[in-house]
Amino acid sequence: EIEQAKKKAFYDAIIKPAKFMSLPKLVFRQSKPAIIGIESISGTVKQGQTVINKNGEKCNCGRKGCFEVYGSMKRLKQRIKEQFNLLTIDGKFIKQFILENVDNKDLNNIIDEYITNLSIGLGNLINIFEPEVISIGGSFGHYKDILLPKLKNKLSEKVELYNKDSIPEIVIAELKNDAGIIGSAMIENQ
Repeated sequence: EIEQAKKKAFYDAIIKPAKFMSLPKLVFRQSKPAIIGIESISGTVKQGQTVINKNGEKCNCGRKGCFEVYGSMKRLKQRIKEQFNLLTIDGKFIKQFILENVDNKDLNNIIDEYITNLSIGLGNLINIFEPEVISIGGSFGHYKDILLPKLKNKLSEKVELYNKDSIPEIVIAELKNDAGIIGSAMIENQ
C-alpha cells in the first residue's frame, strides 16, 4: 500500500506531454502571455492555480494556498457553516443567516477575511491583465448586496494593486451560476 502510494506520487509529479489544438474563436490575447481556449487531443493538460498563501491550506489540486481555497463562495459558505455549526451550505440559507446576524463579530470577521483574500487574488489578476472591467460570476452574484460593496471598498484601498490609478469596474455576471454552462453550450454549438 505504501509502495503503491509512493509510485503514484512519483508518476503524478512527472510533467506529462499533451497535444492540444487552440480554438480560433477563443483567442483572448495573442502574446505576453497568450491566453487562448484549447481542446485537449491527447495527454494531460493540468490547469495551474494562483497561490495567494504559500503556506496555506491544501487545495484539491494538491498545492497549498491556492486562490480557489480562499476566494471561492463554496469556501466562504463552508467556513460559516463550520463556525456556527449550521447544517447546510445551501446558498439561500447562508444568505439569510448572514442577513439575520449582521452585527455578529465572528461572522463579520469571516466575511472580512474572505473579502481580503478575494481582493488579493483579484489584485494579482488586475496587476497581470490590467482589465477595465471584472465580471464576477457564480453564486457571488446572489450575495452582491452583502459582498460587492465590501469588495469594491477593499480594492479601492489599492493595497494589492501595482497601477493604483486604474481600478477596474467590478460587475456581477448577469447569468450568475449559469454563465459557465451556457457559455460551454454556446461554444459546442458553434
